Amino acid sequence: MSVTKIPTKATAKAIYQQAINGVQTYLGNRTLLVNGKPVTSKAAISVLQQGIDAMQASADAHTAWLQAVAKERTVVKTIVTPFLTGLRHYVIAMFGLGSDQYLAFGFPAAKPQVKSPAAKIVGAVKALATRKARNTMGSRQRRAVTGSAPSAITVTVGSVPTVAAAQPAPAPAASATVTVTPPTNGAATSK
Repeated sequence: MSVTKIPTKATAKAIYQQAINGVQTYLGNRTLLVNGKPVTSKAAISVLQQGIDAMQASADAHTAWLQAVAKERTVVKTIVTPFLTGLRHYVIAMFGLGSDQYLAFGFPAAKPQVKSPAAKIVGAVKALATRKARNTMGSRQRRAVTGSAPSAITVTVGSVPTVAAAQPAPAPAASATVTVTPPTNGAATSK
């Protein structure tokens, strides 16, 4: 079983053009016997040129179609959809959601969301798990949480750099230690 590969349009156009060139070069002003019928060389060239013209016309139509689709999408997205949304809001304000007038415009009726009991349970469990994982608290729970300061805080200013084995040791940097002891009345002092 042989499989015939269908040529692309560009390949087919090139084949047709080569056939036209061959007829013009080698078979000019002759009558050819093609498929049992006599055909002049001019008629053969005309048939091949019709194929090229048809392919070019379809390519042009395809390009025009792509441009028309792009224009349609742009118009619908930037002009029609925002207008329709505004019209829908206006109709809701004038006549009410779900009124006969609202439905006469072709807008869909509002559908209430109905959750199954199983979906409600799953949602509640997920919400509790998320709240626990994020450690989210309500306002009363946050008020109950307070921090406690340590009795003394030590802050070291400056540091001694680490010494690499291949380099000479640099002079140590100056360091100072500040100790802060919170007083009983809540104001901080430093020594």
